[in-house]
Amino acid sequence: EVPEPVQVAETLARTNVFGNPFSGETGPTAFLAPGHPFVLSLMYRAFGFGPRAELVKELFSSAMSALQYSMLPWLVAELGLPIIAGVMAGACGAVFPVFFWIETKGTWELPESMALLLAALCLSAALIRKSRTSASPIFGVIWGVAFLFAPSFVLVFCGILALWLWRVRP
Repeated sequence: EVPEPVQVAETLARTNVFGNPFSGETGPTAFLAPGHPFVLSLMYRAFGFGPRAELVKELFSSAMSALQYSMLPWLVAELGLPIIAGVMAGACGAVFPVFFWIETKGTWELPESMALLLAALCLSAALIRKSRTSASPIFGVIWGVAFLFAPSFVLVFCGILALWLWRVRP
């Protein structure tokens, strides 16, 4: 059975319709967040639907997983923790992946959404620590893209936004 993100991506690549997450023709859908199926559809358009596209999908997912682990030292540094903690956490995650299949297969959005979340958290921590508002547009763009992959991040965003607004208040 083909997972829902892949079915939506294939439909999007073939017909330009964000739909059909389940078996058969079900029509347009709001069942999934649009980010990951859109990225997959771009891969399918560029490389077809065969083994070559599958390889690209898996390499992209693996690269996103590596990116998320490589951002951990930056995050701990922005949080004022010793960088060695981030290096050790990133190395442990890379060497002993908890979700190996999900991190390498490319079917689900976890690697992209976690990489976006970590980038958003790093930027947010830097902005809060420096009490700067000049990077607000970048802050908004990164969080907005993260929401396209995982709308559930909105609670994390609201907490960080409240902390940031409290920190930069006049």
